[in-house]
Amino acid sequence: MPRGKPNPRRINAKLCFGPSHENPTWKNITDFNIVKGRRWYECKSCHAHRRKTRTNYSRVPFERVGFAITELVNRLGKAEASRRIGISKQQISHYCNHDPRWIRKQTAVKILRALSALRATEEVRHKDSIHAGAYLRGIPEKKVTARVHLYKRDGDEQNWKRTANRRISVGVKNPTAARG
Repeated sequence: MPRGKPNPRRINAKLCFGPSHENPTWKNITDFNIVKGRRWYECKSCHAHRRKTRTNYSRVPFERVGFAITELVNRLGKAEASRRIGISKQQISHYCNHDPRWIRKQTAVKILRALSALRATEEVRHKDSIHAGAYLRGIPEKKVTARVHLYKRDGDEQNWKRTANRRISVGVKNPTAARG
């Protein structure tokens, strides 16, 4: 095609699957943001809709939900907690080992609902039963009679100090920054 003439094959519209439309909608190409030289996958109005505070797509501070994840993991273990919440085991590990600043509102609601159901039934699993997968295999579960029988006890400071001392001996400059 010669320069200066419009290209008839050029697309002027794009399909948006974002949350502000009930069905996928064709929008003008100028309604999409450009990120790293490419058009964003949702239009500007859907992007703004996700960032509003009162939608399911918004985020909440992690410190408001962190206690619930810790309690779920202490009572059930990571695998069973991930099944009940509906998120991956890797994501649970990420939440336990790192403190992200934000968490999606939908995920936070799932976590708090699972914790309230767990507290209502007063369910606690023995750490040996969790490791053996007794619930899934149909093996009778052990009873929790002491705090030592929990999957992960509160106040794991001694283990953290041992890990920090090992990192110091290996040569990590800041052992508190590499906490994990």
